[in-house]
Amino acid sequence: MVQFLVSSILFVLLSTPAYTQSTHWPTPIEFINLQNPFPSNENSINNGNENYQLACAPCHGTGGLGNGPASVNLNPPPANHTSKYVQRETDGGLFWKISEGKGSMPAWKTSFTEEERWNLVNYIRTLADPNSTDTLPRTAVAVNRMESSDDNKSQTTSSQNNKFLITGSANTEVIADGSMFNTWNFGTGFQPLFLWRPSEKLFFESHLHLSVMAQEPESEHAHSQGTQNSSGESHDGGHATSGAEIMLGYANLVYFPTKTLTLTAGYFLSPMGIFTERMHPEWINRFPNTPLGFGHSGNYFPESDIGVQLRGTLFDSDYFEMIFSGFISNGPALIDTGFYAGKLNYSNLIDNNSSKAVGGRIGFIFPSISHLEIGLSGANSPIGKHETNFESVTALLSAADFSWTTGISSLSSQLTFRGQLSSVTVDDANYFIPASYRKSVKPEQKINDSTYTYQNKLQMLFFQASLRPVEIMNSFFKNIEFAFRYDQIQLPEMALWSNSDMRLAFGINYWFTARSLFKISYQTGEHKNLFYSQWVIGF
Repeated sequence: MVQFLVSSILFVLLSTPAYTQSTHWPTPIEFINLQNPFPSNENSINNGNENYQLACAPCHGTGGLGNGPASVNLNPPPANHTSKYVQRETDGGLFWKISEGKGSMPAWKTSFTEEERWNLVNYIRTLADPNSTDTLPRTAVAVNRMESSDDNKSQTTSSQNNKFLITGSANTEVIADGSMFNTWNFGTGFQPLFLWRPSEKLFFESHLHLSVMAQEPESEHAHSQGTQNSSGESHDGGHATSGAEIMLGYANLVYFPTKTLTLTAGYFLSPMGIFTERMHPEWINRFPNTPLGFGHSGNYFPESDIGVQLRGTLFDSDYFEMIFSGFISNGPALIDTGFYAGKLNYSNLIDNNSSKAVGGRIGFIFPSISHLEIGLSGANSPIGKHETNFESVTALLSAADFSWTTGISSLSSQLTFRGQLSSVTVDDANYFIPASYRKSVKPEQKINDSTYTYQNKLQMLFFQASLRPVEIMNSFFKNIEFAFRYDQIQLPEMALWSNSDMRLAFGINYWFTARSLFKISYQTGEHKNLFYSQWVIGF
């Protein structure tokens, strides 16, 4: 089944031409000439501004330039509300699009009253830039982000097409033993994102992680189970060791051949599933840590890879959209000796063989079903080292994900569900048994006294939900968000490094602004209970 899934995805990615329909979003005739019944006065604009900063700014930016902190991984990028392309829309057209949404943009009719949506229209009118020459939406989020910087003029060279911008986020956090609350550890991080646009269709992006990691308090049971990997880091959400760390998240060059296609070369975030590419940044992730198996290091599923990637739109209509991302990369490398023999190393910057990983993701978006998106991902990767007994060993990676946002009128709230099921299957291979662990290997696994094998397959699952009462009138409570997450990881049962786990997480978040978020979370699992708090600020 998994092989069929991967083969089907690769066939579609490699054989289907990209859909190049215009990105124009037509308004129904009955809404085009609809007049705004609420005058554009101070009260209306202030109300529109308040709701805009809460609901729209995370994607469109506080100034409407399409440069919000959540915009980085959205494709297509959020619209620039200051541009002539948006401002030439009629009031009725803006009202309809705010109400109905499309793609990753929610349908705000379930969250805002009719008057509040018209107030948003009045506020968007105040964002008009008389000097804007845009006639179509921007083709890259980075372009909008660059043009949003107050200091951009001083950072821009004599050529208006050559711009540089630094953006990103910072965070500080506390992790405590959730059983006794007698151990408290602190951490902090700074994640700058560098964007450089040498020309209109070309830009470079690079993301760094600078952090002092807070060590998770270990229970006696967790330690005895060997939760740490070969780097001394656990699969428990990316917070395992203490100490300073400087890490390159990604660095790549992006080219825009058409309005619906992007070509990326370099070190890029993996498009496998939705968590790594869309949910892992601190200001987007609703929890202070990542689901089991994910993270910047010690991960069991790809986060970043080096190679080339093509992404775009296969089909686009008002009722159904189909997007794709395909890549050729180094892929992971097989750890073929020692305690962690059979585990994959995803930091394979220097390829260990002459073959490449091939894979991608297809996303199916249904705007009429509360913006439901379903994704299927697959990759086939040779992982064995060249000119060794493992040269022919390959790994099959797959994922199924979904994202769904809807409104609950009875609770005046917006409800979001997201989830991902990931799987990694490695070909059978014979591994050397370290002398100190030979007594731990079961007799049926042994090939001889020094060699053993096992069925090498792992699965990871997470499901999360968040509820935010965005429609209630109280300005304090409408900024509170409630979050829940279930995650588990099942490692190969017979592997020496096997250590499966399951957790439940409950969180309460408070949004001070669209770029400032405070999170509190209590997480209980099979091995330990933890209490987290984290404050994130985007810039």
